[in-house]
Amino acid sequence: MVTGLTDIPEELIDNICLFLTAKDVSHLRLTCTNIRDKSYHAWATSTFWDMEFMITRTSLQHLIDFSKHEKFGPCIRKLRINTVAIAKNGLIAISAEPLQKWKPQRLPEPSSKPSEGELVGLEERERIKRSKRRAWNRLMHEQHTLRKQSIDVAMLVEAMRNLPNLEVIEVCHHHEGLDTWGSKEIRELIGMFPPLNPNQRFWWLNSASESHARVFATVLSAIATSGIKLRKFGTTTPVAMPSGLPLTPNDRSRSPIPRQTLSEAHIELLKLAFSQLKELHLNVEIWRDDPKQLSWVMRFFNLCPHLEDFRLDGDRGTAPFIDYISQLPPLPKLRVLTFYSANIHSNSVVQLLKNHANSLEKFSLCKTTIKNCSILDILRALQESPRLKFVDLTEILTVGRYGSTYRYRWYRPCTIQKPPLQLRAKNGQEMAEQLEVTIGWQLANLQDS
Repeated sequence: MVTGLTDIPEELIDNICLFLTAKDVSHLRLTCTNIRDKSYHAWATSTFWDMEFMITRTSLQHLIDFSKHEKFGPCIRKLRINTVAIAKNGLIAISAEPLQKWKPQRLPEPSSKPSEGELVGLEERERIKRSKRRAWNRLMHEQHTLRKQSIDVAMLVEAMRNLPNLEVIEVCHHHEGLDTWGSKEIRELIGMFPPLNPNQRFWWLNSASESHARVFATVLSAIATSGIKLRKFGTTTPVAMPSGLPLTPNDRSRSPIPRQTLSEAHIELLKLAFSQLKELHLNVEIWRDDPKQLSWVMRFFNLCPHLEDFRLDGDRGTAPFIDYISQLPPLPKLRVLTFYSANIHSNSVVQLLKNHANSLEKFSLCKTTIKNCSILDILRALQESPRLKFVDLTEILTVGRYGSTYRYRWYRPCTIQKPPLQLRAKNGQEMAEQLEVTIGWQLANLQDS
């Protein structure tokens, strides 16, 4: 008979902890020794199931140590890799402050000759600044060595092979890096987390894009080499990959990605890793207005035969990709389709909706520009999906050409403003009725305008 909290069996405590956050589980373990021992598994599961690392030797060594731990290793199910880079242009952000976030604070110029105490203070600040700059250069050289010698790939492969329950890998960029393992050591050395763009100059923006591409390629190479099988893969930071990769790791690379990091041979090995992939979320961008750089996204789409959830975030150059996938054979299990901040052609989206009408359950267009057609065609195509239960149309801009001029029109579902149109239904028939009402409103708005 259970007389108190300490008498509850461990299995029941695990079920209780499922409804608590990781912080609450940690507080629960502070109540008594008995509860702490019984909730150990729940604490490890809630704390270590989602972990973030970056491409530095210290951070990757932490990942390897966790993967070899007999208790913590099996708890890791989601792995996030931060694209932070210690680049040369980041030296401008170094200051003598003990801890700062982004911009260094410049010392005010003295209006008169400084006193002896002030002079000692200035010398001490300059000494601290020089020490931080030396640490920055040392970290930059270390990261460069990891990349050029493919040590980062080897360390990631070793860790991934030791994680039996790894299901999700995500490439991300968090500016503060508060949850990134290895960031504490960097903060202690240089007084801050490396900024993405210390100064918004266009050549430094390209440098950040190249850094994102290198980290993304490193992760792909490790996935292909390790032989793991993922359930979800994605990137939340914009990634632009070069249009041409070397055929083998020994061929010369003409892109910022080192030749031993990613090649066509690695892409072929990804078929095994993505053979059971259910969710694919990609955030893409283009360098120097080259639409061919999105060809890698097209190849990704072909590697996932069992895809159920696909999301594409991008701005320029996404229309050719959507045109391409609309001509492919339909994915029989695709249930969720999302385009965010993309440029699309309406006829391609209509064709894509028709191809997946029998499986699609959720469809979203957010902050998207639709070219060469009315949104009415998309609404009518959605009516033909018998399993559709959710539709989200937010900030849709339609562009039509009339002679030599272009006309831009915001999609307004029912009001003068630009609110999001979110429809929810229990089945496809109820959704079709709601879409019919929306189409009527749209036709009335067109007649009034």
